[in-house]
Amino acid sequence: MQAMGAPPGGPADSDQASFLSSILDASTEYSIVATGLDGSFLIWNEGAHRIYGYERAEVLGRNIRMLHPVADVAAGKVDEIFASALANGQWEGVVPRVRKGGLAFPTRIVLTVRKDAAQRPIGFVSISKDISDELQLNERLLASEQYNRILIESTIDGLFTTDRNGRILDVNRQMERVTGAPRHTLIGRPFREYVVPASDADRAIHQVLQDGHATDLELSVRGVDGTVRDYAFNASTLEAESESERGIVATIRDITDQKHLREMLEGRNRELQVQNERVVEANRLKSEFLASMSHELRTPLNSIIGFSDFLLTSEERPLAPDEREYLTDILNSGNHLLHLINDILDLAKVESGKLELSPMPVLIREAVDEVCSNLRPQLMERQLDLHAEVDPAIVRVVLDPVRFKQILYNLLSNAVKFTPPGGRVEVIVSLSSSGRFSLRVRDTGIGIPESELGRIFREFEQLDSGPGRRYSGTGLGLPLTQKLVDLMGGSISVKSAVGEGSTFIVRLPLVPAPAPLPPIDAPNEGLRA
Repeated sequence: MQAMGAPPGGPADSDQASFLSSILDASTEYSIVATGLDGSFLIWNEGAHRIYGYERAEVLGRNIRMLHPVADVAAGKVDEIFASALANGQWEGVVPRVRKGGLAFPTRIVLTVRKDAAQRPIGFVSISKDISDELQLNERLLASEQYNRILIESTIDGLFTTDRNGRILDVNRQMERVTGAPRHTLIGRPFREYVVPASDADRAIHQVLQDGHATDLELSVRGVDGTVRDYAFNASTLEAESESERGIVATIRDITDQKHLREMLEGRNRELQVQNERVVEANRLKSEFLASMSHELRTPLNSIIGFSDFLLTSEERPLAPDEREYLTDILNSGNHLLHLINDILDLAKVESGKLELSPMPVLIREAVDEVCSNLRPQLMERQLDLHAEVDPAIVRVVLDPVRFKQILYNLLSNAVKFTPPGGRVEVIVSLSSSGRFSLRVRDTGIGIPESELGRIFREFEQLDSGPGRRYSGTGLGLPLTQKLVDLMGGSISVKSAVGEGSTFIVRLPLVPAPAPLPPIDAPNEGLRA
């Protein structure tokens, strides 16, 4: 320690020197060395050994310049450091140094001038530390900060942070565009200054601090040019060690156009609702009108049909061939028109909810045979083969017989109409799943394009339309059939392919009816069954 300028003395001085030497050797994180004015080593502690790799014996008497890169020594940089320390009493900075083996690394150095009792410089004390890990950590932190900043700046939302009082702490560039104010102007200003009304901003900040978050709050933000636009405000809290240091991080997204569009859609929906109510009322009036007019038309039509039939079948006066032809046309046209009116009347009743079912036990086989018999003339005229098959397990079923026959008649007449001469029509009644039975009407007719299947159940719509249509009809048969099936608690579907025919499948609830009781034999003349 005397080499550092400590005055010689007694035992107390020796103890002090020993104490300071122990402190130096115990400092392993920092390199502490002492040199003369020429830079030659006088003291080398354990920290210097661990940082630079040299033993004390290897450096004592050598020059401190050995720890600096050769290029720095040659360029006079080390001499400049010593000169600055002598001039100012101390020098501090970061310079590269070289450990044993030649590996360079960054160090932070504090170089202090040693003086004697007369305050004359006699050497230097150099305290240094390896800051490689510190610099790497700083680089990683800087890279992380830059990455986070890139993420913040790349968002299309205005992003900002505030303290618990709503004072802005940081913003991104989009927030500058939203407000029209530069970053340095925004920082430190209350967020409420840019919100209309300002109380909305206070409530938003309070909600975030109370609930920990806020989602899609609507705020009106006014820019420095006076323009006000609507924004969706989303935020969450920034946790801190103390409650007073808590803040929030928030984003705002422009929803002005979206809100305007939503208001337009809401207005349009209200208009559509009013129009829909008008359509429903008009449809109700239409149904009532059709029902009324249908009754009015049926009365004269029944007279026309009745008198035509009477004249054709009367034997009082023979009819000339042309008279019989005319009366036959009148009768057929009347029946066709009556059938059309009946369809319109039934459709109107279904839509108005006035059509009531009259379920009763029905022998399915007999009902099918009756409908098939009614179509026998058309089948013979078109040379079509009709095959009917009923599952023996289905005998008596509770349903409305009139409507069941109407459904089957509509499907069969459709199949007959669209099946070319020489084709085949099938009626198959079989058990289905879930307590139902199915009625299938299959034909080998022209078929229906897949793209047109959705139209066949629309009222008054026919696939074969236009001036060149080949098939007659009003387009009411299938829509009425579908409504009757729905009314009976069933479902209807169709499978078809062009040129391969169509299959209509009706599924109805299977409610078996008990067999009728046999007649009771009369034991004597006084009793009747």
